Amino acid sequence: MSHISKISLEIKNLQVLKKACAKLGAVFHEGQTEQIYYMGKQKCDHAISHVDAKYEIGIVKSGKNWELQWDSYFAGGLESIFGKDAGLLKQRYAVEQTKFTAMLKGMAVSEKLKENGEIVLVVNL
Repeated sequence: MSHISKISLEIKNLQVLKKACAKLGAVFHEGQTEQIYYMGKQKCDHAISHVDAKYEIGIVKSGKNWELQWDSYFAGGLESIFGKDAGLLKQRYAVEQTKFTAMLKGMAVSEKLKENGEIVLVVNL
């Protein structure tokens, strides 16, 4: 049976999440108040969609931060795009947060993608 579960990732910066989504070919829907999942729709504050997925990731305010909720059932298509346990989304959020933090401190950041999928960040002081 399919259900909504929390993605284990604390979101502190929605602008960084928007950049991560764009890098993965996903769309951040600011102000969208329902996400689509197996059983229909569920309330959220914002949502993330992808053209190749039937379901969406919900973004819900949790204290000062945000949490991500999804239905990872294979037929919804999210796991094939964002990885098992949303690993690719977590990785991309971490990369974009690192780049954001470095730039705030006046550092230049470049990104290289290796053939094996490894992401290398080069930070210049």
